[in-house]
Amino acid sequence: MRRLLGILLTAVVCLGWAQVSAHADSQWQITRYDMQMVAQRDGSIDVTLEFDFDFGRERGHGPLLVLPTRMEVTDDPDRWRVLEISDIEAHSPTGAPARVHQERGSGVLELRIGDENRYVRDLHTYVVTFTVDGVVNPDVNGDHDEIAWNAIAGFELPISNATVTLEGPDEVLRAECVAGERGSTTPCTDERISDNRVTWSQDRVATGDGMTVV
Repeated sequence: MRRLLGILLTAVVCLGWAQVSAHADSQWQITRYDMQMVAQRDGSIDVTLEFDFDFGRERGHGPLLVLPTRMEVTDDPDRWRVLEISDIEAHSPTGAPARVHQERGSGVLELRIGDENRYVRDLHTYVVTFTVDGVVNPDVNGDHDEIAWNAIAGFELPISNATVTLEGPDEVLRAECVAGERGSTTPCTDERISDNRVTWSQDRVATGDGMTVV
């Protein structure tokens, strides 16, 4: 667990697109973070991320999510893990602009959600869905598949009330969750397993900290 935090899948919310540095002291925060993951038998994972973004009285265009598309394999610098991200959609039940602007960089995919010509304030809910391939480690030790996922890592905002749920096509044999700074081994606040479904929760994730589930 110690080496997982911060090296597999990272999602980063920045402060209002290009205004990151101007809002270094912003009071913006995420007051609810709910990630639902459904692993399919073909190895793909359908992800639904719903979160409440509190802009307060400071206006912003919307969240920026940064997802990696290529990552170095631990202990094997000559190999890279390639993640394929597809079927990306977003909407806002509270009426905030939620158009998705995609931009691919070196090993990452940026998702700018909102409208560059409109600002929003106060509390807004965003729902982002996508499918990712390349996360599952198949046939580990010849008897099980493994999913290790950085559900939260490197966010530039504090997060409260975080919940991560993973549902698979077969029974959950083992589950773990850690939260805190990179390299942390501190267990998450709560973990519940039922057949092929496991749910983790964390009361608070400080700015820059992470939450990794396996």
